[in-house]
Amino acid sequence: MFYQLALAKFGNMGLIELSDPPKISDLLVQALEDPNNAWKTSDPPKNHIISVSSSACEIAQETK
Repeated sequence: MFYQLALAKFGNMGLIELSDPPKISDLLVQALEDPNNAWKTSDPPKNHIISVSSSACEIAQETK
C-alpha cells in the first residue's frame, strides 16, 4: 500500500522549472564522460550520440 501511495504522490509532483536550464548536450557530455556509465567502445561514438540526441530535442521543442 505504501508503494502505491508513493507512486501516486510522485506522479502528482507538478512541474519544476529551472531559471537557467542546462543544455541537453551538456548533460549528455557529463553522462558519457562518467566512468560508471554503460557506454562501450562497440557503441556508437559519443559525439554521434550527442549530435543525434540534441537534434531530437530540438525537434521535440519545435512541436510544443
